Amino acid sequence: MNCVYLSSVKEFVFQDSQQILQEFQRNFISIFGENPGIEQVSSWLSTVNFLKKVMNDPHFYPLFIAFEYRLPFSNERIDCILFGMNFHQKPALIVFEFKGWTRAEQKDSETIVECNLGKTVHPEYQLENYVGKIRFSHSEAENFEIYKAVLMYNAQQKHIQLLFNIPVFYRDDVLHIRQFIKNLLVKGINQSIVFSFINGYYRQSKRLFTAIKKHFTDIQKQSHYALAEKGWGLSAEQLQVVGKIIQDVQSGKRDVVYLVQGAPGSGKTLLAIHLLLTSLHRGYQSVLTYRNNRLINSIREVFNSVKQGLSDPIKFYSVGPNGGYTGLAEENYKGPYLDLVIYDEAQRMSKHNIAIAMRRARVAVFFYDENQILNSEEEGTRQNFIHEASIQGKFIKEEYLRGFYRVEGGQVYHRFVEKLLTNPEALHPGVVDAWRDKYEFKVLNDFEMLIRELKYKREEGFKVALIAAFTESKGQIRSD
Repeated sequence: MNCVYLSSVKEFVFQDSQQILQEFQRNFISIFGENPGIEQVSSWLSTVNFLKKVMNDPHFYPLFIAFEYRLPFSNERIDCILFGMNFHQKPALIVFEFKGWTRAEQKDSETIVECNLGKTVHPEYQLENYVGKIRFSHSEAENFEIYKAVLMYNAQQKHIQLLFNIPVFYRDDVLHIRQFIKNLLVKGINQSIVFSFINGYYRQSKRLFTAIKKHFTDIQKQSHYALAEKGWGLSAEQLQVVGKIIQDVQSGKRDVVYLVQGAPGSGKTLLAIHLLLTSLHRGYQSVLTYRNNRLINSIREVFNSVKQGLSDPIKFYSVGPNGGYTGLAEENYKGPYLDLVIYDEAQRMSKHNIAIAMRRARVAVFFYDENQILNSEEEGTRQNFIHEASIQGKFIKEEYLRGFYRVEGGQVYHRFVEKLLTNPEALHPGVVDAWRDKYEFKVLNDFEMLIRELKYKREEGFKVALIAAFTESKGQIRSD
């Protein structure tokens, strides 16, 4: 089961709260592979007691309630879902986001707020993200009408200085919450229908494909901006790569592996995004995957900035032991077999990842640059990709991105940087003439100084971003 608790509302209301908590804890460990913290358990107790008070009405008894529902192909959890039938006799659900805050106020960001527990994500943003993912990539989404609300069960309205565009209720709103639920869920629901949702799987819906078609251009524009490539469309060589891959996806071919090499600045990530959008635009089950947390969050922001939930085709290919090895290129992945999987930054893969990754879709695309391998566990080399593809009997196609689109000076500038890092004595002054006025070069003693310099630049009116950061590790020193 994909939630820590599921029952009829009647059973929930009359069950002892401590028994409910024990069930929460037992199932949480089973599903998520870790013990819930003391704060989590305390929060559960508060929400359970609050909802018992709200739901203690015979009208609600035939409804069903689920807590801590895990979204398919994700480790994200929804606090609570209430199931019933709506006025049109269609199965319906209400997604609730709980907050135990006592105060909160809006800061400079639309998505980050300051509450009594510190800075955190705006609950509306969080809730819209969950609902969007249900609508766009849940196998049962089209069979349910979906509603949403935020419950601030510890707070008075006057202490929550936040803007909301969705229903929100506070500590003293018990009667208002009841009426809200009664207006949406007018009668009970068959348990088998509830189970069909709880046990649903990741499946990209028609809604997602329609939304991608509608917002295709907007997402492209945002990705150009986010990747510091605004003003650069795809080059002829990049468009040719997209065309070849999409042609194979459309043809229904299986067991095709693309190996796409490119140096920094060759546009690999932008090309990967464009490839994903093009495939989804045509209605194919497709995902774009990463290992890097910061990069995946940046790409998700691009999609979500256009419409919440559109980022769901952006996934991790590796999450490691803390994530239960549920990444797409790991052994405990529970998602479907896909039409197209795109692996960006694939040089970071282990051989184990590579072997699994090639079995996840009809067409698998690996974007990589083995010159960017930093650690011994990163084994995404051309040799390893070809070796594994040959073992699995895959049809291998290789592409090389030779252009440089992200910097002034192009390939000459990249060669300068490489020589600066590897053999600076070989540099001669004239090599920088073409871009001398475009760059400022500084060597700083520590990271804090770097951050200060970036802040100074921002205060001067420049747009500032830390594009890349590398650390050198001396490894583990052993006496044996």
